[in-house]
Amino acid sequence: MKKKVSSLEPKDLCLQPLASFSCTRDFRVRMNKHFLFLFPLCCLIVAVTSLQCITCHLRTRTDRCRRGFGACTAQKDEACMLLKIYQGNTLQISYMVCQKFCRDMTFDIGNRTYVHTCCNHNYCNFQL
Repeated sequence: MKKKVSSLEPKDLCLQPLASFSCTRDFRVRMNKHFLFLFPLCCLIVAVTSLQCITCHLRTRTDRCRRGFGACTAQKDEACMLLKIYQGNTLQISYMVCQKFCRDMTFDIGNRTYVHTCCNHNYCNFQL
């Protein structure tokens, strides 16, 4: 009886027990090349789109955040927003957050004035 000799293709070599180290190493080399190419690109995208804003849902006249203090990462079409509410000429409270489609505007309702201010650099809404 003749023994059938199997022909192994290069893709089948990784299935052989003795070839596993070589296949793993080749896979790692290929992955490292792709990783080294893609990693800086991903970092660039994150760095360009990662606008950080202060959040405070209730900041009082005493310059202290009472509710919701922290930071948010602005998403697409968002900016840092600061809303100041005045009664007469006296600042009553302010509100800071990441805001979608933010616009600078001021309007009066009753004896209160609402001032929306938007900005686009990190933590800029804390110092406006």
